[in-house]
Amino acid sequence: MRNSVGSLEFKSISKGIEVSNEIFKNYDLDIIYAKSVCPGKFLVIFSGDYESINNAIDFAINMSDNYLIENFIIHKVHKKLIDALKTSSFNKNIDGKCFGVVETLKICTGLKALDYILKYNDVDIFKLQLGFAIGGKLVFLISGNTSDIENAISSIKNNLSSKELLNVAVMSSVCKEFLEKF
Repeated sequence: MRNSVGSLEFKSISKGIEVSNEIFKNYDLDIIYAKSVCPGKFLVIFSGDYESINNAIDFAINMSDNYLIENFIIHKVHKKLIDALKTSSFNKNIDGKCFGVVETLKICTGLKALDYILKYNDVDIFKLQLGFAIGGKLVFLISGNTSDIENAISSIKNNLSSKELLNVAVMSSVCKEFLEKF
């Protein structure tokens, strides 16, 4: 089953393209995301089976020549995260919902955190923004009932360091017009 996700974040766009090309030639993977992101980094996210993901990450680490900033593997990834990475269309129903906002300093860190809170809290992804035009950060908005959002945000604050997490917010009341434009 293809329920594992891997990601590589490079500080060199050309090295990121080179390594990504090699892993896709050598391993049975599905490309989810492969783009340059700010500030001059390259991000690739892919899915596959447990063994292919592990082998591809090991291969990439060995080939990266110290250009790799961060990587991750998530096995048994939450389906909502895969869907969010593949589409820009999210559940826009905001009536009666509480919102949480999380801003991480690295994309891989943020994706791991988002997968964790999706697995342990009854929340939905409202918006996911990966590093482009925001300095290589990851920002996501989640929606749900107040207690689930508060629990999710609390778990993020307790599990990420100040070098990983920039800021979080809980908004129990939102301006519908603002969120529709955001």
